[in-house]
Amino acid sequence: MIDKLVSQLKSDEGLRLEAYQDTLGNWTIGYGHTGPEVTPGLKWTQEQAEKALRDDLNEALYLALTLPWFNALNEPRRAALVNMFFQMGNRVFKFDKTLDALRDGRYDHAKALGLQSKWAKQTTNRARRVLTQIATGEWEY
Repeated sequence: MIDKLVSQLKSDEGLRLEAYQDTLGNWTIGYGHTGPEVTPGLKWTQEQAEKALRDDLNEALYLALTLPWFNALNEPRRAALVNMFFQMGNRVFKFDKTLDALRDGRYDHAKALGLQSKWAKQTTNRARRVLTQIATGEWEY
């Protein structure tokens, strides 16, 4: 699962080795890494970006594992949920109705609810791919 998920994250995030402001104004570097250490003018190596990706992925996985039903999902659905945590961090917990639908196996409903979110409006293509993976239970890309 991890190799496919890393491939998805790299595709979704892209790689920038110099700090930039994302669409929300957050300073970002590498594969979508943000934090107080990311400041204007910061430059990274490929190795630094890869390490941050692994660290950020571990953090996203940790958040996903706090959901007691997470491991009951199939691999593509788990990866999709981790992708969401990677992008949004603990803000995913605000998707309570979407998470309830996912927990209860109402995957099409989870997709429909997710598509109504601000997240889906801000990152339309990514949200559609991730939510379709949740709905179908199959790898999207």
